[in-house]
Amino acid sequence: MWLVQRYVEEPLLYRGNRKFDVRALVCVRHDGKAFWYTDWVARVCGSAFDMAKLDDRYAHITNHCVQVQGEAYGEHEEGNEVFREDVRVYLEESRGRSAGSELFRRIEQGMHEAARDLVAALRENADFSADAPCASFQLLGLDLIATTDGRVLLLEANGSPAVAERMIPEAAEAVVNLALEPLRRDILGLGDGASKEHAKQNSQSNPHFMEL
Repeated sequence: MWLVQRYVEEPLLYRGNRKFDVRALVCVRHDGKAFWYTDWVARVCGSAFDMAKLDDRYAHITNHCVQVQGEAYGEHEEGNEVFREDVRVYLEESRGRSAGSELFRRIEQGMHEAARDLVAALRENADFSADAPCASFQLLGLDLIATTDGRVLLLEANGSPAVAERMIPEAAEAVVNLALEPLRRDILGLGDGASKEHAKQNSQSNPHFMEL
């Protein structure tokens, strides 16, 4: 079987006219609920984007295993990685605060919509149950790319995603708390009709995830 993807010819570019894609985390629980990790990493190419030089891997392929071999690796930012806030600041600097802020909002909204579409497909094709004999979860790494006009495309979903080193401590703790929440609910005898106050407390204790 072959899977053919059309190349994104007008990607949104970061500082130095360099292509980037986004690695975002989504946690799916056994009960079918899915959650978006609110921080994400942008993986940036080391060389400037140029459609006339498609053979330049360091201008077109954002994957770490490729970029680490390039001479410009780490020249612009550590590990060729920047984060959500860095992208927001850059868009506001390069396009003006109002226009940049609006573009950033549309891009994040597009990423959330892509994640929801993926989760909807999972729910149609997998067995989820709040009454499962054991609680479980799957952490997915979504690779997404934005175009110059703010459209967002899902490139792929990874079942065993690499995570930026800076994100690991907070993300790991947040995932564990999220995965254990159904068990805590059962222990407290709250069931599916948990009080609004408990839901509010849980949201405050795990602010890094947003339910999709």
